[in-house]
Amino acid sequence: MTPPSIHLTWTPPTPLGATTGYRISFTGGGNSGSVDVSGGSTDNYTLTGLMRGEMYNISIVGISEHFFSQSVAWDTVKLPGGEEREVMNEKEQEGGKSNSRQGGNAGSIAAGVLVPLILVAVIATLVVVTLIWLKRRQSNGLKNPLSVIHQTFSAATSPSVNNVTMDHSTKLYKRPNDKIPAIVQFPKDTHVQEGEAVLFQVKVTGVPHPNLTWYHNGVQVKADYSRDLAGDGSLTLPSTELKHSGVYRLVAHNSVGRVEQEVRLTVGGEGQITPSSNKPTSVPTAPIPVSQLGNHVENKHKRRNQGFNEEYQSLYDGRDKTISIATNSENKLKNRFGNICVYDDHRVQLTPLPGHPDCQTDYINACYVDGYSTPSKFLATQGPLPKTLVDFWRLVWQERPPSIVMITKLEEGGKIKCQRYWPQTGRCNFGPFEVTLTDEQIFADYTTRRLEAQLEGGSGHPLKVAQFHFTAWPDHGVPDYATPLLAFHRRVIKEHNPRKRPLMVHCSAGVGRTGAFITIDHVLEQLGREKMVDIPCIINKIRHQRMKMVQTVDQYVFIHDAILERVVCGDTQIEASNLRMAIIKLKEGIPGESSYHQQFSILEKVSPNPKEVKSVAGRSNPKKNRNMEFLPVDKIRVVLKGETPDYINATFVHGYKQQRAFIIAQSPMESTARDFWKMVWDRKCGVMVMLCHLEEAGREVCYQYWPSSGSKAFGEFTVELLGEQKLTGFITRNLTVINNKSKEVQQLCQFHITNWAPDGSCSRIKTVIDVILEVTKVQIRTSNKPIVIHCSDTVSRSGMFCAILTTIERCKTEGVVDVFQVVKALRVQKPGAVLTVGQYMTVFEAVLVFLDSFDTYSNFGPKQ
Repeated sequence: MTPPSIHLTWTPPTPLGATTGYRISFTGGGNSGSVDVSGGSTDNYTLTGLMRGEMYNISIVGISEHFFSQSVAWDTVKLPGGEEREVMNEKEQEGGKSNSRQGGNAGSIAAGVLVPLILVAVIATLVVVTLIWLKRRQSNGLKNPLSVIHQTFSAATSPSVNNVTMDHSTKLYKRPNDKIPAIVQFPKDTHVQEGEAVLFQVKVTGVPHPNLTWYHNGVQVKADYSRDLAGDGSLTLPSTELKHSGVYRLVAHNSVGRVEQEVRLTVGGEGQITPSSNKPTSVPTAPIPVSQLGNHVENKHKRRNQGFNEEYQSLYDGRDKTISIATNSENKLKNRFGNICVYDDHRVQLTPLPGHPDCQTDYINACYVDGYSTPSKFLATQGPLPKTLVDFWRLVWQERPPSIVMITKLEEGGKIKCQRYWPQTGRCNFGPFEVTLTDEQIFADYTTRRLEAQLEGGSGHPLKVAQFHFTAWPDHGVPDYATPLLAFHRRVIKEHNPRKRPLMVHCSAGVGRTGAFITIDHVLEQLGREKMVDIPCIINKIRHQRMKMVQTVDQYVFIHDAILERVVCGDTQIEASNLRMAIIKLKEGIPGESSYHQQFSILEKVSPNPKEVKSVAGRSNPKKNRNMEFLPVDKIRVVLKGETPDYINATFVHGYKQQRAFIIAQSPMESTARDFWKMVWDRKCGVMVMLCHLEEAGREVCYQYWPSSGSKAFGEFTVELLGEQKLTGFITRNLTVINNKSKEVQQLCQFHITNWAPDGSCSRIKTVIDVILEVTKVQIRTSNKPIVIHCSDTVSRSGMFCAILTTIERCKTEGVVDVFQVVKALRVQKPGAVLTVGQYMTVFEAVLVFLDSFDTYSNFGPKQ
């Protein structure tokens, strides 16, 4: 049999310059060698004398009169000769080489000869590299397809790679949109203490989308109990350990090229205390009087939260506790994270269920946690895994909590955080338990569900459970503001009956967000009873019952900020039936110092300053703004799809039951009318509310963006007036929007409130309520797409309208009115909304007008 050979071809550099020949080097088969080929214009050579079935590394290096170009190491090749063939996928992976076994099945990676043909030519002092990789596949006598990667780059520039599939006669085709990976966001070196969470958040671009791989001290990072890999490449360590210290390297590669970047993580430091050390289990703390809480929190925030960091490190760490039961071979796989389990002396033991073979074990990652004044008030647990779903329902059935608080999404950052333990509709079974979803209500920040559970073969009434699912906690870190979580806590505590067994709380691991929720509940009760708070003492107490409660410094800081917010803002919630009397009391006092004015003054202090918001897009497009006040916040602004620039002066705002329920927009100018209709078209809006005249105080505040009759074109959009009806204080217009490019049509209803007084107030509040009732009806028919709202300045009347509608929606569901909290939440999204104390008072008055339109308020409130 003739020894195998490989015929190599390459493209000589243009111009040839000083290249006098090429050196072909090879290693493999137990030997190595090189061949010098003369002639700068030579473009092929047959390498002979090779051995079958052996791996070879082959490179071609250009030679000049004075020196060789730098050698480059590339993929290893295995020649035909065995039943099984292997091709190295990567050049050298950190921590070892990675081989992929390949067969001849259709759809698999092509097997056979992968030949890297490498040309490095030296032209003066510039190194130019041209690569052609040939990969031939054996196809049982059929036409042999050829996969070609053609790559040219210089030492001073990044490579450009073009991937095509071709046969022998096909010419190379360049794909111009390919881009080498680029790491545009990467963390800095980080120093944390053991037990703290770390997020290495990254952003990588490239075409095709790069593959992302993390390495820790040269070993590839795999997702496990202590490390979480997100879909965007971000790496999370929920609870750091000493072994996590070291260098983390992110490698991003696609068919165009490869980039990498490193970050160092230090856990602990010099003198780091080990588990066997004599570190005190906790440091005594002193309660803080409520009058001193503001100064206390402010001081702890100084020097980048140094005070909080030091205090957090002194918390009880549970090292004197044993966890042998939770970590034995039978139980350790039932813990979502290997380092987060339950103490031997403080765990809930499941009772075996006779007749059910899958319900005989006694371990679950759950334990009771005391409340401030109620022992075992909470049942803290982890979000169930697929293998613990039955045990989860055994726990619920056994301990019979009337309410479950869930503080995680099912999936975050591309990772499963909790297995769904309820049916999406109807009913489903979890082992011997049949669970039925009887009701579900979705709100902007949380969802409530009513569940019923019945044991197979059981008798009697089913177990009824109310689930409160908080959905506004971000995937990484903590919420920017505590307002949604505090409102959620109020809702839970109002409906939960502590005399009917415990309040079950879980997140993913059952210690971080769960610990924050339980701590906040503790502190609020302590605050009400003692007029002082001792957050470290409370966390130390609950950490004796469940490990790592309040898992990160960020959560620890968030708890303090949340409690301070409650102290500063007070309890502003009013029962709907008491609203009239409450309004009378709010008006009491000398002019300018009423309770209305006091509340509004606090609101001004705790709200974001409109002049300090991050609005890069708004400031970069001054011609698209009527003025530079009240610009949209970058992260929640409305984007014009497919446009460059994509800016329009408009902001998404949450309602009570729906995220992005509203779009608060600037009233169009002539130059932005087309953009306005593009926004309406993009978001499929079916309702629009106009809260201004076209001119006010002798100046234009809104360009007429609809036709007075017939139709009118705005760029690629034609708007047709189908009908107009004038009612008391407002006009309704039915409009059709035609996209002249796609020929598609959208229907829209505009509500134009016209009875504005010269000072900007509404001369008849009932008009606003009438419009809200009409808007609600139309919204039901238009699939609840965002309502577009615009006025003269984007904050005064638009903010007032959103606040009234949101307050009414909450009142109808919960039977309470809390204008302060509604406006506070609104101002987080649209800083400056509800601009004056007069507008703030109008919100109260409007809600009262709404309630007065009913004979009784008994229809309002939560379902029982």
